[in-house]
Amino acid sequence: MSPALVLLLLFVSIIVLSTVFLVMHANHDCIGVECHICVIIKNVKSMLEHMGKTLATAVLSGTLLLAVMISFARSSFVILPSTLLNEEVKLNI
Repeated sequence: MSPALVLLLLFVSIIVLSTVFLVMHANHDCIGVECHICVIIKNVKSMLEHMGKTLATAVLSGTLLLAVMISFARSSFVILPSTLLNEEVKLNI
């Protein structure tokens, strides 16, 4: 399994499990200022926000890199005009 696929599966599983945790504990019995579940919910929300920004940055960077590579590949090919010498045509003179 490729490292990129493992990383993708890791990101998806973290997002899904974190969302499930938030949904399951949204209406918990809060004990006040020192509520451990509230602290975890706050940390999970922060982590999801940071992961979203990181993922968006990675996608944008990848897209920019792909565009640069495509433009470089297009400019590196020089199209020579077709001549008799290029085609190696024998002339009967």
